[in-house]
Amino acid sequence: MWGDFKGEPLGKPVASYKEINESYNVITLSYILQSKNEHGETEYYNVEEYYRLRQSDTRMYVLNFERDMNQIFRGENNFVTEDSNILLGIRDKNVNYKVSGDIIAFVQEGELWTFNQETGEITRVFSFRDGNSIDVRNNWNQHEIKIIGIDEAGSVDFIVYGYMNRGDHEGEVGTAVYRYDGLSHTVEEQAFIPFLKSYEILKAEMGQLMYLNESKIFYIMIDGKVCSIDLNTLEYKVVIDNLKTGCYAASLSNQYFAWVDSKNEDSSTTLQIMNLKTGVVSEVTEGDKKYLKPLGFIDEDFVYGIAKESDIVTDAAGNTTFAMKCLKIMDTSENKDIILKEYVPKKGYIESINIVDYTINVNLIKKSNQQFFANGQDTIMNKNA
Repeated sequence: MWGDFKGEPLGKPVASYKEINESYNVITLSYILQSKNEHGETEYYNVEEYYRLRQSDTRMYVLNFERDMNQIFRGENNFVTEDSNILLGIRDKNVNYKVSGDIIAFVQEGELWTFNQETGEITRVFSFRDGNSIDVRNNWNQHEIKIIGIDEAGSVDFIVYGYMNRGDHEGEVGTAVYRYDGLSHTVEEQAFIPFLKSYEILKAEMGQLMYLNESKIFYIMIDGKVCSIDLNTLEYKVVIDNLKTGCYAASLSNQYFAWVDSKNEDSSTTLQIMNLKTGVVSEVTEGDKKYLKPLGFIDEDFVYGIAKESDIVTDAAGNTTFAMKCLKIMDTSENKDIILKEYVPKKGYIESINIVDYTINVNLIKKSNQQFFANGQDTIMNKNA
């Protein structure tokens, strides 16, 4: 089960029912594990075990079992190698971090840290954990931290959204905007936006768009609206309203946001792109009777599809197929709006795409008697391939 790893549970596991039906039940166990490393230092790990179980008249069946284990970073332990690499231990490979000069800011297990490579100073900027103690209350991991920006003095702008374990908003769910001053080592709350639903819903909705520009204008998506908050005056505005899933896309950095009018979801000849850094909105058109749809971003390069009016078909059940004959990749950086690549399938149409890193997986369809059928996949390796 554990190989050569030796650890002891800290406290009792917390059990949660995730799914109950006639065929099986899903139960998770969450607990903290402590262990000694090769230097004799104590390390802590958050562990979650997933069980899918079925009970018969004679026995219990384990249909599936999974275990996730993530190390809680401790600044007092040895964490820098001879090559000046930071050891974060057992965790997912996708690290949330930003670098400016000698300062690195990174997130590990619900905490924000900065590390000065020149001086070797490590600072825990934000955490719900109380000092060095780790218990169920302060280790309750129902929040996310997003690093917005960092400067060479070590000051960090960041966002915390989810359930607030402690502090002025203890017990609330919401989004807080903070600034950490790297010189005075203080954290200042700049705004707090309460949310009356669960952390899971907040993560799904607000996590799609959060951006703070140099003018201290904070953009966030709430209930199908893109809203702006001026952190200097706390003035609140609705910038874009009535957004529907499939009608918008945000770049990886959230600096660029593209959308079409949801009222004309499948018949919009104009697509709008907003640079949240400057507030400038530009338009994309391809001519009359050519309808546009935002498909996604590769970093800051925008991908959109083009369909003819005759290729947009609605069936008897009211389901619409937006069959695209072409997709384009546009460089949106600094409002250049230069087309980097145009892709047209050799046969049939484009139904949808899936972007993984720098690869676009294209789902193809073909038309027969006013009906569409799957026609395989194609791949665009990057914007130049």
